[in-house]
Amino acid sequence: MKKIITTSLLFLFFTLSFAVADESIPSQRVEYKAYSQRMVYDGVIEAIKQATISAQTSGRITEINFDVDDFVPQGSVIMRLRDKQQQAQLDTVDAALQEAKAIYIKSKAEHKRAFELQSKKLVSVAIFDEAVANLNASEQRLKGAEAQWQQAKEQLDYTVIKAPFSGIVVARHIEQGEMANVGQPLMSGFVVDDMRVTVSVPQRYIEQVRKNESAQVLLPQTEAKAVVSDEITIYPYADPVTHSFKVRVGLPGGLEGVYPGMMVKVAFTIGSFAALAVDQQAIVRRSELTAVYVMNGDAIAYRQVRLGRELKDGRTEILAGLYEGDQVLLDPVRAGIMLKRRDQAGE
Repeated sequence: MKKIITTSLLFLFFTLSFAVADESIPSQRVEYKAYSQRMVYDGVIEAIKQATISAQTSGRITEINFDVDDFVPQGSVIMRLRDKQQQAQLDTVDAALQEAKAIYIKSKAEHKRAFELQSKKLVSVAIFDEAVANLNASEQRLKGAEAQWQQAKEQLDYTVIKAPFSGIVVARHIEQGEMANVGQPLMSGFVVDDMRVTVSVPQRYIEQVRKNESAQVLLPQTEAKAVVSDEITIYPYADPVTHSFKVRVGLPGGLEGVYPGMMVKVAFTIGSFAALAVDQQAIVRRSELTAVYVMNGDAIAYRQVRLGRELKDGRTEILAGLYEGDQVLLDPVRAGIMLKRRDQAGE
């Protein structure tokens, strides 16, 4: 009799323990939830403002002040060319300009004097007309001399190569001492804080991309958090070979570790869908078998499921094995132990 009482007490103790344990296991109600449908494509980062500076006059390179990976402030002198020829040309043109100015001043004074005399009928009309013609001719010669001087001055200025904007040097195309000819590339650079992503989108999704006008860029160093951009530019034509549209996605300034030529992932929202999903911690994986523990009233059931995609909120889509309203246990280890103990107790 004493043994029977002891066994009954133990059975009651385990039953109460199971009940308390059931209540302490966290659970999750399975229900349909709306998710945005995304398509992810590979994109390439490019600099919006980039340039290759070319020589605008001929000359030997005498000075190079920057190299690859150097930061160049706007207006800084990048290179200098030998300027003896340009300086001599400017001096020659400057002398011609001074002569033209002197002739113009003389012609202007003669015109004034002829005008005063002609108004007093002291000179003939022919003499006055000659003074007018000389003034007009000297004025045209002065304009021509000024234009030549300006051209020669620009040629001299071209021997000093300056940075058109602040940026990073990515390539140097010439060495000190080499001869630079007109149109020859000298140095290339880009602006660091002005980037965008170029990506190709298939034509069947381009209308959805056009409607949403938003994209998420997954940078290598910020994969946990996407960079959202609403600066979307869609090219107005498709590639005749791939039948895809090129899309440009703007990036905010100040992103570290972002350089032209890097490959990134670009996600576009093209619609929405409803899915049953559970937290990943509720899923049990044993070899090729995937399952979850489901609480049905006071009973625990081990139910096999078929998994779908990983959703953006961290949950996993359930394609089969669960129904809306099922209560899934979020601690499969404890749920498995309790189920095993109950099966043993039932035996």
